[in-house]
Amino acid sequence: MLLKETAIKHVLPDHGCVGNSAGSDRFVFIDTPIGTMAAVASQSALFALFFVDEDRIDEWTEQFSSTAVLGANHVLDLIQKELELYFGGTLQVFTVPIDCVASTQFFADVLRCVQEIPYGVIKSYKQVAQEAGNAKAYRAVGAASKSNNLLIVIPCHRVVGADGSLGGYSQGINRKSWLLGHEQSFSNQ
Repeated sequence: MLLKETAIKHVLPDHGCVGNSAGSDRFVFIDTPIGTMAAVASQSALFALFFVDEDRIDEWTEQFSSTAVLGANHVLDLIQKELELYFGGTLQVFTVPIDCVASTQFFADVLRCVQEIPYGVIKSYKQVAQEAGNAKAYRAVGAASKSNNLLIVIPCHRVVGADGSLGGYSQGINRKSWLLGHEQSFSNQ
């Protein structure tokens, strides 16, 4: 499912995405080769996937517990399986349903364009800005990417500077570099 707007029922602090089924949202922590990720989902869609510091898991658990229940559902089971396959090099396209509200129509357009970047391919901030309909808004592409709450599923790590430099990554430039190298190593097979 591509990005769509939904009614706001609750907001995860610092993450901007919303669940659409207050009371039935669930969350889990997923170990990956580059750190622990938090995943939050309603019964119908994933609405947050991001890295958390291992020493802050208790803090995140307490924060999530005000709006969601610790434990999996079928959406979280699917993202756990898909992440396992992705990190194993056998999954290139995620099928987990997603739901994320962008703060502006341009940000939504940017995240849709980023979601469509194929596995193992990189695009510049300028290219994404052009595809989103505003060639001069390449800095806004960076801001939209930074607001992405569905890391890896919406692969903002595939967006780089026009000169090939990595640019930024809200979850650390080392993770961005690792993800790009990982995809490059499996995209040629």
